[in-house]
Amino acid sequence: MEHLAALGRNIPAMAKPTFQIYGELLNRPESAAAIRSVQLTSHSYGEHEKQNIDLYHRSSVPIPGGKELRPILVFYFGGGFVSGGSTISEIPGGLVYGNVGYFFAEKLGYEVVIPGYRLLGDGAKFPSGAEDVQGALEWLQQHYHTESRDVFILGNSAGGVHVASWLVGGCYFPKKDNLLRQPGGPTLSSIIFLGTPFQWDTQGPLKDILDTYYGGEDEIAKLEPTALMRRTVTRLRPKVVTENENILIVISQFDPEPIETAGRNFLKAWSEEGGKASLITLDGYNHFSPPLALGTGICKEEEWGVNIGHWMMNQLQNEII
Repeated sequence: MEHLAALGRNIPAMAKPTFQIYGELLNRPESAAAIRSVQLTSHSYGEHEKQNIDLYHRSSVPIPGGKELRPILVFYFGGGFVSGGSTISEIPGGLVYGNVGYFFAEKLGYEVVIPGYRLLGDGAKFPSGAEDVQGALEWLQQHYHTESRDVFILGNSAGGVHVASWLVGGCYFPKKDNLLRQPGGPTLSSIIFLGTPFQWDTQGPLKDILDTYYGGEDEIAKLEPTALMRRTVTRLRPKVVTENENILIVISQFDPEPIETAGRNFLKAWSEEGGKASLITLDGYNHFSPPLALGTGICKEEEWGVNIGHWMMNQLQNEII
Protein backbone atom coordinates (compact mmCIF):
# COMPACT_ATOMS: atom_id res chain seq x y z
CA MET A 1 0.00 0.00 0.00
CA GLU A 2 2.87 2.38 0.71
CA HIS A 3 3.69 2.45 -3.02
CA LEU A 4 0.25 3.63 -4.12
CA ALA A 5 0.60 7.33 -3.32
CA ALA A 6 3.43 7.67 -5.82
CA LEU A 7 1.19 6.28 -8.58
CA GLY A 8 -1.08 9.33 -8.39
CA ARG A 9 -4.81 9.58 -9.06
CA ASN A 10 -4.87 9.08 -12.82
CA ILE A 11 -6.59 5.77 -13.61
CA PRO A 12 -4.68 4.79 -16.77
CA ALA A 13 -1.33 5.59 -15.15
CA MET A 14 -2.03 3.71 -11.92
CA ALA A 15 -3.59 0.60 -13.46
CA LYS A 16 -0.63 -1.54 -14.56
CA PRO A 17 1.65 -0.93 -11.55
CA THR A 18 -1.27 -1.49 -9.13
CA PHE A 19 -2.11 -4.83 -10.74
CA GLN A 20 1.55 -5.80 -10.63
CA ILE A 21 1.86 -4.99 -6.92
CA TYR A 22 -1.20 -7.00 -5.94
CA GLY A 23 -0.57 -9.77 -8.41
CA GLU A 24 2.66 -10.53 -6.59
CA LEU A 25 0.96 -10.44 -3.18
CA LEU A 26 -1.97 -12.63 -4.19
CA ASN A 27 0.28 -15.17 -5.91
CA ARG A 28 2.35 -15.84 -2.83
CA PRO A 29 1.85 -19.57 -2.20
CA GLU A 30 0.01 -19.16 1.10
CA SER A 31 -2.36 -16.52 -0.31
CA ALA A 32 -3.08 -18.37 -3.54
CA ALA A 33 -3.74 -21.65 -1.71
CA ALA A 34 -6.16 -19.97 0.70
CA ILE A 35 -8.11 -18.26 -2.08
CA ARG A 36 -8.43 -21.49 -4.04
CA SER A 37 -9.64 -23.39 -0.98
CA VAL A 38 -13.07 -21.76 -0.81
CA GLN A 39 -16.07 -23.79 -1.99
CA LEU A 40 -17.37 -22.44 -5.31
CA THR A 41 -20.35 -23.31 -7.51
CA SER A 42 -21.31 -21.65 -10.79
CA HIS A 43 -24.79 -20.84 -12.10
CA SER A 44 -26.54 -19.00 -14.93
CA TYR A 45 -29.19 -16.32 -14.57
CA GLY A 46 -29.72 -15.68 -18.30
CA GLU A 47 -29.03 -16.97 -21.78
CA HIS A 48 -25.93 -14.89 -22.50
CA GLU A 49 -22.60 -16.43 -21.48
CA LYS A 50 -21.78 -13.35 -19.38
CA GLN A 51 -24.98 -13.76 -17.38
CA ASN A 52 -23.35 -16.11 -14.91
CA ILE A 53 -22.92 -16.28 -11.16
CA ASP A 54 -20.09 -17.54 -8.99
CA LEU A 55 -21.40 -18.53 -5.56
CA TYR A 56 -18.89 -18.85 -2.72
CA HIS A 57 -19.98 -20.87 0.32
CA ARG A 58 -18.81 -20.98 3.92
CA SER A 59 -19.29 -23.77 6.47
CA SER A 60 -17.75 -23.01 9.87
CA VAL A 61 -17.23 -19.26 10.48
CA PRO A 62 -19.88 -17.94 12.92
CA ILE A 63 -22.88 -16.38 11.20
CA PRO A 64 -22.62 -12.57 11.35
CA GLY A 65 -25.13 -10.55 13.33
CA GLY A 66 -26.62 -13.38 15.35
CA LYS A 67 -28.80 -14.47 12.43
CA GLU A 68 -30.06 -18.01 11.86
CA LEU A 69 -28.96 -18.07 8.21
CA ARG A 70 -25.87 -16.58 6.62
CA PRO A 71 -26.31 -13.16 5.03
CA ILE A 72 -25.37 -12.78 1.39
CA LEU A 73 -22.97 -10.30 -0.19
CA VAL A 74 -23.44 -9.62 -3.91
CA PHE A 75 -20.28 -8.13 -5.45
CA TYR A 76 -20.36 -6.31 -8.79
CA PHE A 77 -16.86 -5.83 -10.18
CA GLY A 78 -15.65 -2.88 -12.26
CA GLY A 79 -13.93 -2.75 -15.62
CA GLY A 80 -14.95 0.46 -17.35
CA PHE A 81 -17.81 -1.22 -19.29
CA VAL A 82 -15.28 -3.06 -21.48
CA SER A 83 -13.56 -5.63 -19.25
CA GLY A 84 -14.12 -7.70 -16.14
CA GLY A 85 -15.31 -11.15 -15.24
CA SER A 86 -15.05 -13.81 -12.57
CA THR A 87 -11.31 -13.79 -13.30
CA ILE A 88 -9.23 -11.00 -14.86
CA SER A 89 -6.17 -11.31 -17.06
CA GLU A 90 -4.28 -8.53 -15.27
CA ILE A 91 -3.70 -10.80 -12.26
CA PRO A 92 -2.10 -14.17 -13.14
CA GLY A 93 -3.39 -17.40 -11.69
CA GLY A 94 -7.12 -16.69 -11.95
CA LEU A 95 -7.22 -15.38 -8.37
CA VAL A 96 -9.31 -12.25 -8.92
CA TYR A 97 -12.20 -12.03 -8.10
CA GLY A 98 -12.05 -15.30 -6.24
CA ASN A 99 -10.07 -13.39 -3.63
CA VAL A 100 -13.16 -11.28 -2.88
CA GLY A 101 -15.32 -14.38 -2.55
CA TYR A 102 -12.73 -15.99 -0.32
CA PHE A 103 -12.35 -12.98 1.98
CA PHE A 104 -16.02 -12.33 2.66
CA ALA A 105 -16.89 -16.04 2.87
CA GLU A 106 -13.95 -17.50 4.76
CA LYS A 107 -13.04 -14.55 6.98
CA LEU A 108 -16.37 -12.80 7.56
CA GLY A 109 -18.88 -15.65 7.21
CA TYR A 110 -21.02 -14.47 4.29
CA GLU A 111 -22.20 -16.37 1.28
CA VAL A 112 -20.84 -14.41 -1.67
CA VAL A 113 -22.50 -13.98 -5.05
CA ILE A 114 -20.36 -12.54 -7.88
CA PRO A 115 -22.44 -12.04 -11.04
CA GLY A 116 -21.10 -11.36 -14.49
CA TYR A 117 -22.76 -8.87 -16.82
CA ARG A 118 -22.65 -7.91 -20.48
CA LEU A 119 -19.85 -5.62 -21.66
CA LEU A 120 -19.57 -3.33 -24.65
CA GLY A 121 -17.98 -6.16 -26.63
CA ASP A 122 -21.14 -8.17 -26.00
CA GLY A 123 -23.33 -5.39 -27.37
CA ALA A 124 -24.14 -3.82 -24.01
CA LYS A 125 -26.23 -0.63 -24.23
CA PHE A 126 -27.93 1.28 -21.44
CA PRO A 127 -29.86 -0.02 -19.55
CA SER A 128 -28.35 -3.50 -20.08
CA GLY A 129 -26.14 -3.23 -16.99
CA ALA A 130 -29.12 -2.52 -14.76
CA GLU A 131 -31.11 -5.26 -16.51
CA ASP A 132 -28.34 -7.71 -15.65
CA VAL A 133 -28.40 -6.58 -12.02
CA GLN A 134 -32.13 -7.22 -12.04
CA GLY A 135 -31.64 -10.65 -13.60
CA ALA A 136 -29.00 -11.74 -11.11
CA LEU A 137 -31.06 -10.58 -8.14
CA GLU A 138 -34.12 -12.38 -9.50
CA TRP A 139 -32.01 -15.54 -9.64
CA LEU A 140 -30.94 -14.94 -6.06
CA GLN A 141 -34.54 -14.46 -4.93
CA GLN A 142 -35.58 -17.71 -6.63
CA HIS A 143 -32.54 -19.64 -5.35
CA TYR A 144 -33.17 -18.64 -1.72
CA HIS A 145 -36.94 -18.13 -1.93
CA THR A 146 -37.68 -20.16 1.22
CA GLU A 147 -34.76 -18.77 3.23
CA SER A 148 -34.85 -15.56 5.23
CA ARG A 149 -31.48 -14.06 4.24
CA ASP A 150 -30.17 -10.52 4.54
CA VAL A 151 -28.63 -9.32 1.27
CA PHE A 152 -25.95 -6.66 0.84
CA ILE A 153 -24.84 -5.36 -2.55
CA LEU A 154 -21.31 -4.03 -3.11
CA GLY A 155 -20.87 -2.30 -6.46
CA ASN A 156 -17.35 -1.33 -7.54
CA SER A 157 -16.63 1.34 -10.21
CA ALA A 158 -18.59 0.49 -13.39
CA GLY A 159 -20.31 -2.30 -11.46
CA GLY A 160 -21.47 0.35 -9.02
CA VAL A 161 -22.83 2.41 -11.91
CA HIS A 162 -24.98 -0.54 -12.98
CA VAL A 163 -26.20 -1.07 -9.41
CA ALA A 164 -27.02 2.64 -9.06
CA SER A 165 -28.83 2.66 -12.41
CA TRP A 166 -30.86 -0.34 -11.24
CA LEU A 167 -31.58 1.25 -7.86
CA VAL A 168 -32.91 4.56 -9.17
CA GLY A 169 -34.20 3.39 -12.56
CA GLY A 170 -37.72 2.57 -11.42
CA CYS A 171 -39.14 3.67 -14.76
CA TYR A 172 -37.18 0.88 -16.48
CA PHE A 173 -37.84 -2.00 -14.09
CA PRO A 174 -41.40 -2.12 -12.79
CA LYS A 175 -40.73 -5.52 -11.15
CA LYS A 176 -37.97 -4.06 -8.96
CA ASP A 177 -40.33 -2.85 -6.22
CA ASN A 178 -41.08 -6.42 -5.05
CA LEU A 179 -37.57 -7.81 -5.60
CA LEU A 180 -35.93 -9.11 -2.40
CA ARG A 181 -38.90 -7.95 -0.36
CA GLN A 182 -40.95 -11.14 -0.11
CA PRO A 183 -41.75 -12.42 3.42
CA GLY A 184 -39.72 -15.49 4.31
CA GLY A 185 -37.22 -14.97 1.50
CA PRO A 186 -34.06 -12.94 0.98
CA THR A 187 -34.34 -9.25 1.87
CA LEU A 188 -32.17 -6.43 0.57
CA SER A 189 -30.54 -4.71 3.55
CA SER A 190 -28.00 -2.15 2.31
CA ILE A 191 -26.06 -1.10 -0.76
CA ILE A 192 -22.37 -0.14 -0.77
CA PHE A 193 -20.84 1.84 -3.62
CA LEU A 194 -17.05 1.57 -3.93
CA GLY A 195 -15.25 4.04 -6.22
CA THR A 196 -18.44 4.60 -8.22
CA PRO A 197 -18.60 7.39 -10.82
CA PHE A 198 -22.11 8.73 -10.22
CA GLN A 199 -21.45 11.48 -12.78
CA TRP A 200 -19.43 11.50 -16.00
CA ASP A 201 -17.11 13.90 -17.77
CA THR A 202 -18.56 13.62 -21.25
CA GLN A 203 -15.31 14.91 -22.77
CA GLY A 204 -13.01 12.75 -20.63
CA PRO A 205 -10.94 9.68 -21.55
CA LEU A 206 -14.02 7.42 -21.51
CA LYS A 207 -15.93 9.57 -24.00
CA ASP A 208 -16.09 6.95 -26.79
CA ILE A 209 -17.05 4.18 -24.36
CA LEU A 210 -19.75 6.30 -22.72
CA ASP A 211 -21.11 7.46 -26.08
CA THR A 212 -21.43 3.83 -27.14
CA TYR A 213 -23.05 2.64 -23.90
CA TYR A 214 -25.42 5.55 -23.30
CA GLY A 215 -26.01 6.68 -26.89
CA GLY A 216 -24.38 10.11 -27.01
CA GLU A 217 -23.58 13.12 -24.87
CA ASP A 218 -27.17 14.23 -24.35
CA GLU A 219 -28.17 10.78 -23.17
CA ILE A 220 -25.20 10.55 -20.80
CA ALA A 221 -26.31 13.80 -19.16
CA LYS A 222 -29.80 12.36 -18.61
CA LEU A 223 -28.88 8.80 -17.64
CA GLU A 224 -25.78 9.07 -15.43
CA PRO A 225 -26.76 7.86 -11.94
CA THR A 226 -27.16 11.23 -10.18
CA ALA A 227 -29.23 12.73 -13.00
CA LEU A 228 -31.29 9.55 -13.30
CA MET A 229 -31.95 9.57 -9.57
CA ARG A 230 -33.12 13.19 -9.60
CA ARG A 231 -35.49 12.53 -12.51
CA THR A 232 -36.86 9.36 -10.91
CA VAL A 233 -37.35 11.02 -7.54
CA THR A 234 -39.10 13.97 -9.18
CA ARG A 235 -41.57 11.56 -10.76
CA LEU A 236 -42.01 9.11 -7.87
CA ARG A 237 -41.15 11.20 -4.79
CA PRO A 238 -40.83 10.25 -2.02
CA LYS A 239 -41.14 6.50 -2.50
CA VAL A 240 -37.94 5.85 -4.46
CA VAL A 241 -35.70 7.25 -1.75
CA THR A 242 -37.49 6.85 1.55
CA GLU A 243 -38.47 3.21 0.96
CA ASN A 244 -35.05 2.19 -0.26
CA GLU A 245 -32.24 0.69 1.73
CA ASN A 246 -29.36 2.35 3.54
CA ILE A 247 -26.51 3.43 1.26
CA LEU A 248 -22.79 3.62 2.03
CA ILE A 249 -20.54 5.46 -0.42
CA VAL A 250 -16.88 4.45 -0.21
CA ILE A 251 -14.14 6.56 -1.81
CA SER A 252 -10.44 5.73 -1.85
CA GLN A 253 -7.90 8.40 -0.94
CA PHE A 254 -6.29 8.17 -4.39
CA ASP A 255 -9.47 7.87 -6.42
CA PRO A 256 -9.59 10.49 -9.18
CA GLU A 257 -11.00 13.76 -7.88
CA PRO A 258 -14.10 13.61 -10.16
CA ILE A 259 -15.11 10.28 -8.58
CA GLU A 260 -14.80 11.77 -5.09
CA THR A 261 -16.79 14.87 -6.08
CA ALA A 262 -19.47 12.77 -7.78
CA GLY A 263 -19.81 10.56 -4.71
CA ARG A 264 -20.32 13.55 -2.46
CA ASN A 265 -22.82 15.06 -4.89
CA PHE A 266 -24.85 11.84 -5.00
CA LEU A 267 -24.77 11.60 -1.21
CA LYS A 268 -26.03 15.19 -0.90
CA ALA A 269 -28.78 14.70 -3.47
CA TRP A 270 -29.93 11.38 -1.97
CA SER A 271 -29.93 12.80 1.56
CA GLU A 272 -31.84 15.92 0.51
CA GLU A 273 -34.63 13.65 -0.71
CA GLY A 274 -34.82 11.91 2.67
CA GLY A 275 -32.64 8.90 1.88
CA LYS A 276 -30.35 7.18 4.35
CA ALA A 277 -26.73 7.47 3.28
CA SER A 278 -23.21 7.97 4.57
CA LEU A 279 -19.72 8.29 3.09
CA ILE A 280 -16.29 7.07 4.18
CA THR A 281 -12.80 7.50 2.73
CA LEU A 282 -10.26 4.67 2.59
CA ASP A 283 -6.85 6.08 3.52
CA GLY A 284 -3.96 4.79 1.44
CA TYR A 285 -5.98 2.98 -1.25
CA ASN A 286 -6.36 3.90 -4.92
CA HIS A 287 -9.14 3.20 -7.42
CA PHE A 288 -8.08 -0.39 -8.14
CA SER A 289 -6.55 -1.54 -4.88
CA PRO A 290 -9.47 -2.29 -2.48
CA PRO A 291 -10.77 -5.47 -4.19
CA LEU A 292 -7.22 -6.56 -5.06
CA ALA A 293 -6.07 -6.19 -1.46
CA LEU A 294 -8.51 -8.82 -0.17
CA GLY A 295 -7.00 -12.27 0.21
CA THR A 296 -3.44 -10.98 0.54
CA GLY A 297 -3.45 -11.97 4.22
CA ILE A 298 -1.91 -8.58 5.12
CA CYS A 299 -3.89 -6.86 7.86
CA LYS A 300 -3.25 -3.33 6.65
CA GLU A 301 -4.26 -4.23 3.09
CA GLU A 302 -7.45 -6.02 4.16
CA GLU A 303 -8.41 -3.41 6.75
CA TRP A 304 -11.04 -1.79 4.52
CA GLY A 305 -12.81 -5.12 4.06
CA VAL A 306 -12.85 -5.73 7.80
CA ASN A 307 -14.30 -2.25 8.34
CA ILE A 308 -16.99 -2.84 5.74
CA GLY A 309 -17.76 -6.09 7.55
CA HIS A 310 -18.21 -4.14 10.79
CA TRP A 311 -20.54 -1.71 9.02
CA MET A 312 -22.65 -4.57 7.64
CA MET A 313 -22.69 -6.20 11.08
CA ASN A 314 -24.13 -2.99 12.52
CA GLN A 315 -26.91 -3.07 9.93
CA LEU A 316 -27.77 -6.64 10.89
CA GLN A 317 -27.73 -5.91 14.61
CA ASN A 318 -29.88 -2.81 14.17
CA GLU A 319 -32.49 -5.02 12.50
CA ILE A 320 -32.53 -7.30 15.55
CA ILE A 321 -32.85 -4.35 17.93
